[in-house]
Amino acid sequence: MCLVQLRVFAFLAAGPVRVTVNSGPSALLVWLSVISTVATVAAVFFAWRAAHSAREANRYARETVEVAEAAREADQRDRRLQGLREIGRLVERIARQAGQTAEADYFRVTEQNQLAQALIGIYPPMQKCARLVQATIAGQAYSAAQEARAEVQAAIASLRAEEAKGASAPSPPTSA
Repeated sequence: MCLVQLRVFAFLAAGPVRVTVNSGPSALLVWLSVISTVATVAAVFFAWRAAHSAREANRYARETVEVAEAAREADQRDRRLQGLREIGRLVERIARQAGQTAEADYFRVTEQNQLAQALIGIYPPMQKCARLVQATIAGQAYSAAQEARAEVQAAIASLRAEEAKGASAPSPPTSA
C-alpha cells in the first residue's frame, strides 16, 4: 500500500478529531487579509489615477492639435491676404499705365504677366482680374482694371470677414 493511504487509515482509526483554535496562525491570516485588501485598494487608486492622467493627456493633446490647426488656418489666411494685396498692387499699376496710354493704342505691360502668375492657385478664381491679363487695348485694360480693383477689394473684405468669424479660408475642391 501506499504511504498516503496508510496515513489516512491511521487518521480514521484514531477516533474523533478535536479542533482547537490557535490565535497565532489565525491572527496572521487576518493581518495578511488586511494587507492584501489595502494593497488592492492602493492598486485600484493608482489605476484610477493613471486613467485620469491618460484622459488629461488626451485632452491636452487634442487642445494642442486644435491650436496647431488654428495657427495653420491663420497662416493660410495671412498668405491669402498677402497674395490678394499683391494682386491689388499689380492691378493698380496696370490701371495707372493704361490710363497714361491713348485709349485705342496697343497695350501690353510686364505687370500683366506678373498678374497672370499671381492668379495661379487663387480660389475662387478671379475672373475680372483674368480679363485684365488678357486685355490688349489701353481703354479695354483701363476698364478691366476698374472691375478687377472692385473684385480684389471684395475678396479682401470677404477674407477679413472670415477672419473675424474665426473661419478658415475656402480651400480649393479636391478631385477624387
